[in-house]
Amino acid sequence: MPYQVANTSQGRVSYRKLGHGKRKILFFHGFPGSSRQIDIFNSELQSQDLEVLCFDRPGYHYTQIKTADSLNVTVKIAMELVSTLSWTKFEVVTVSGGTPFGIGLALQNPDSIRAIRVISGLGDLSLPSVRKNFPTLSIYGLKVLPVVPTRLIRNALHINPGRRNPFIDFFLPPSKADFELANNKDVRDSLNQSLSEALEQGFLGPKQDSPVFLSNWSAGAAGLKAPIHFWHGDLDNVISNKVSEFMAPLFPNGKMTLVKNHGHLSLSITLIEQILKFDFANQP
Repeated sequence: MPYQVANTSQGRVSYRKLGHGKRKILFFHGFPGSSRQIDIFNSELQSQDLEVLCFDRPGYHYTQIKTADSLNVTVKIAMELVSTLSWTKFEVVTVSGGTPFGIGLALQNPDSIRAIRVISGLGDLSLPSVRKNFPTLSIYGLKVLPVVPTRLIRNALHINPGRRNPFIDFFLPPSKADFELANNKDVRDSLNQSLSEALEQGFLGPKQDSPVFLSNWSAGAAGLKAPIHFWHGDLDNVISNKVSEFMAPLFPNGKMTLVKNHGHLSLSITLIEQILKFDFANQP
C-alpha cells in the first residue's frame, strides 16, 4: 500500500489516505504498528462514504521526528494534516496503543470532533484501576523500553514470512480468534508490513510512545462532550476488556460494548462495519 510524505511544522510525516467521501475519519494506528493499518477501512469506503487519514506517529515509518513529547507533537501534526485537507469536523477512530493520542487530540480540540470510536483501546496506565489489569511485566517493559538497545529489539522482533514471532506472542498474546485470523495471508502480510515499518527507525516510535502510555493522558476526560464509544472483545488477551469498562464512564458521553468471541486483532479487522455504523444519536 503506497504512502505519501507531508512537510509539517514538526518535520516530515509519512501518511496514508483512503477514499474521497463526505464522512471524514482520522485514524490512529496501534503499538507497534504503522499507517499500514488503515487497510481495515477498505471494505467500507464506498458503502459508508468515507475519507480516512492515518499518519505515522513520530519515530514510525518515515516520520523521522525525535521528541520527548510525542503526545503533543502528534496532536500538532494531526491538526495540520486535517487542515490541509480542509476538514473542519471529523471523527476519530483508534486501535489499541493509538488510543491515548486520539483521545488526547479530542481533549485539546473538542470543537473539531464529531465522535470517537475506540477499538481494543489502551487505558490510562497512571490510574490504579487500569494498571491492575495489566501484567507487571508489561508495565516494566514500557518503563525500560526507551533504554533497551535497538539491536536487541531488532533481533527479538525479526520477521519470518509465514511464521509467528514468539517474542510478540509472549507480550501480545493472541486469542483463538486472533490466531485464526492471522493465518489469513493478506492479514498476516499486513501485520508484518506494519511491524516492519515500526522497526525502520530502530523502534524509535514505540520508544517515544511508552512514556505517553504511562502518563495521565486522560486528564480532563470529564470535560469531553463528544460521544465516545469503547469496543472490546471478551477474548482480548493483550488488553483486558476490564480496561474499557473502567475508561468509558470517565467520559460524560462514554459507552462501552463488549463483543463476544473476539480478541485484540479480530475486533478491528472483522467488525469494522458494525463499529462504524453505530449510531450515537439513537442510543439511550
